[in-house]
Amino acid sequence: MLPVVIVAGGVASRLRPYSEERPKSLMELEPGLTIAEFILERFRRAGLSPVYLVTRKEFVEAFRSKLGPSVVVLTVDREEFGNLYSVYTALKHVKPPFLVAMSDHVFEYEMLKRVLSHRSSKAFTVCLDRKPSRAEAQEGLKVKLAGGVVVAVGKNLESRYGIDTGLILVREKAYAYVERVISEKGPTASIGDALDLAAKDGEVDYVDVTGLLWKDVDTVEDLAKARALFKKILIRDYGKRCSGPLTLALIRPATLRLASLEPPNARARAALLAAALLLALGALALIATPHLQPLLAFALLYAVAFLGDLADLAAVLARRGEGLVRVVALTELVAEVGVLSLIATALGERVPHALTALAAASSAVPIFLGRGGGRPGRSAWVADPLLKYAATAAIAFAGFGPAALAYWVCSNLAAAWPGEVLAAPPKPAGEAFPRLGAGVKRAERKLRAAAASGFKLALALLVLSYAQSYLGDVVLLNLEWLELKVGDVVPLLALVVTVYYGYRVLIGAKVLVDALAVKVVRALGVTESVARHIGLDALYLLAAWLALAFVPKALQPVPVFGSVLSRAAALALLTIVVVLLYDLVKVVYATFEDAFKRALKSVTEAVGEGEA
Repeated sequence: MLPVVIVAGGVASRLRPYSEERPKSLMELEPGLTIAEFILERFRRAGLSPVYLVTRKEFVEAFRSKLGPSVVVLTVDREEFGNLYSVYTALKHVKPPFLVAMSDHVFEYEMLKRVLSHRSSKAFTVCLDRKPSRAEAQEGLKVKLAGGVVVAVGKNLESRYGIDTGLILVREKAYAYVERVISEKGPTASIGDALDLAAKDGEVDYVDVTGLLWKDVDTVEDLAKARALFKKILIRDYGKRCSGPLTLALIRPATLRLASLEPPNARARAALLAAALLLALGALALIATPHLQPLLAFALLYAVAFLGDLADLAAVLARRGEGLVRVVALTELVAEVGVLSLIATALGERVPHALTALAAASSAVPIFLGRGGGRPGRSAWVADPLLKYAATAAIAFAGFGPAALAYWVCSNLAAAWPGEVLAAPPKPAGEAFPRLGAGVKRAERKLRAAAASGFKLALALLVLSYAQSYLGDVVLLNLEWLELKVGDVVPLLALVVTVYYGYRVLIGAKVLVDALAVKVVRALGVTESVARHIGLDALYLLAAWLALAFVPKALQPVPVFGSVLSRAAALALLTIVVVLLYDLVKVVYATFEDAFKRALKSVTEAVGEGEA
C-alpha cells in the first residue's frame, strides 16, 4: 500500500480557452475518459492507495464531482506557487514513502511497474527517458549523469543524458530536501529544485524507461499527440495480440493506423470487416491449399497475421466489450486452422494426423483463454503470430514436420500464459472535450501527409523494383490454364501503390496550389479563382501525363487481359490529357487575352518595320 500524490495545481495557460472551462487533467483523451481518470486507473491496477490530488481552490469542486470519493482532493493555500509547494502541501497529510505523479502526463503501465519494483534507499527515484523528442528535451526536466549516477537536475541543463518523465518515488530522506528548498526559495520552488539539491548529495537515482510511451500535455498540439499516443498505450496494455519483433516491425505500423479510425464507432466496423476478410482467407487456405506455390502461401500467411492483428486492435480500441472480442476470436480460430492446413499439406503423410489435430486444437487455447481479457506473460513474444506462421512453415518445408507442429503448440501455450487481468476501458460516448478539429491547421496536416506519402511511395517502388529484378521468375500459382509469376504481379502492385500514395501526394500538392494562388493574385493582378483554376489544371495535367507514361506499361504484363487493359487505360488517360490541356489553354488565353494581343501587335509591327 503506497500512497500517491498527484500534482494538479497548474492553470494551463497554453491550453486556453479550453482550460477556462475545466482543469487540464479533466480534458478527455477519448469520449468519457479524462486524463485524470486514465492515470487513476493505472494506480488502482498497481494497488496504490490512498490517492491525494493537490490543486487550486477554484478546481476543487470540478475534481471532486468527476473523480468521486476515491481521491482525496487537497487545496493549496495561495495563488502563486510551484509544483514543489503542492508536494509540500501533501506532506501535511501523507508521510514518505509515496509516489509523486504529474496530473497531465499520460504513460503506459509498464513505466509505473518499473519504478515501483525499483529497490533503493535514495531520497528520490526518477524515471529517465534517454531518447525523448527534441521538443520534449527542450521542455522537460533534464537529468545529468556522471558514471551512471545522477549528479544534477534542472530545466536549464544540457539535454545530453535524458529527461524526467513525471513519476517520482519519494522516500523518507526527501522530507528534509523539500523543507530546505521551500525555506530557501519560497512557495514558487519546483520539484526540480529539490531533486537538484538531493542529487548534489548523491540522493537521487533513476529507473530507465527509454522506449516506453508517455506524453506531457502542455499545449493543444500536445493534447492531440496524447490522444494519438493513448491508442498505442491502450493496445500495449489491453491488446490481445502478442507483440513480437516481426509483428511490431512488419505489421503493427499499418494496423495501428487502420485501427485508430475516427470516430471511435468506426473502429467496431473495421474490426468486423477485418474479421470477415480473415474468415474468407481461412476458407481460401482450406480450399486452395493444394494449388498454392510456396511464395504465395507465405503471402497468405502474412495476410492472415495482418488481418488478425488489425481485427484485434480495432476491437480493443472500439472499447465495445467482450462480444466483439469473441467474434474476432472465432474468425481468428478459423484462419489459424486454414494456415495449419497449408503446413499440414506440405508435410503430407510424414507426421501422425493426431499430432496435426492436437496442433489445431491448441490454437483455441490462447484465443479463448490467454487473449480474451488478460495481458500475455513475458514469454508470450514467442507466440508472435507472424513469427509463429513463418517459423512453423519454414521448419515444415525444411522437412522437420513434428518439430514444426511442436513449435506451433508451444507458441500457442506461450500466448495463453497467465497474465494480469485488466478492467475494460470505458465505452466511448459522445465527443471528447475539447474538440480540437477546428484548431488543427488543415493545410499543414495535408502537407505532412503528402510528404509522408511521397517517402512511402519511393520506398515501396524501390522494394518492388528489387523484387522484380531478383524474384521475377518465381512462380506463384501454376494451374492448367494459368501460370502466375512474381514478375506478372509486381507491375500491378506498383500501379496500385502509385495510385494510392500518388493521390495523397496530389492532395498535398493541391494545398500548395491554393497557397500559391494568393501570391499569383498579387503578382499578376488576376482573381484568386482564376489563379486557382490555372494552378489546378496544370497540376492535374502533370499528374495525367505521368500516368499516361506509366500506367499502360504497368498493365501490359497482366496475364490474359493485359494488352486490352493497357490500350483502354492509354486511351482514357490521353483523353483526360487533351481535355485538361484544352481547358488550361482556354482559361489562360481568356485571362491574358489583352496581353497576348499586345504582344502579337508588337511582333507584327516589328516584322513590318523589318520588311520596310
